[in-house]
Amino acid sequence: MSRTDDAAIARPDTPAPLPPVHDRPRPARLAAARAWARRRVGLIAVWAVAALALVDYTTRCARVITRDDPAELQVLALAGGIPHGTSYPLYVWLVRLFVKLPLGPIALRFNLFSSLCGALTLCALGALVAVVARRDGARGWFAGAFAAGVFAVGHSFTQVSIFTGMYTLHTLMAFGGSSSSRAGSWGETASARDATCRSRSAFLARCWPITS
Repeated sequence: MSRTDDAAIARPDTPAPLPPVHDRPRPARLAAARAWARRRVGLIAVWAVAALALVDYTTRCARVITRDDPAELQVLALAGGIPHGTSYPLYVWLVRLFVKLPLGPIALRFNLFSSLCGALTLCALGALVAVVARRDGARGWFAGAFAAGVFAVGHSFTQVSIFTGMYTLHTLMAFGGSSSSRAGSWGETASARDATCRSRSAFLARCWPITS
């Protein structure tokens, strides 16, 4: 065999195949997994707080019609009537749709709607705190999870989350509207950010008559 043939065998023209993904260095894979976890763990913490609160609220909901305002709202919402005060039209429309779901007795469905809005309120509160904190990564969401946890175990919020009422829907709209009005304005100037917040607040104000 000639020297040229030996060189061709030692240095083939075809490149060597790349190692499969599972054969890559372990530190690189661990670093990628940690980076993904840092970006998501704070948000997952907020969801976990809301999920635990929802389980707690739903286990406390009454399965029968109670008295006073919850009983009035249940009867009038089913009849398509106008509750006391300012009538709460948005609540009546939404709860009439929700009680069509086969989730047990009708009285329980009304209370479950309050529990669901309460859990979504905690998610909105966590997002609002994360937006206001303006922290990169998971720190802002961890602050939101802590705020949601403190809010979830409060006596007043727990009571309105296990009985029929429009209060948890209103807190959901308040926190959700506040977080949406602040979101997307981080990279703007102060004047542009204020203009964005004012325009979104004006939109929410125009929507308020149908909620109360």
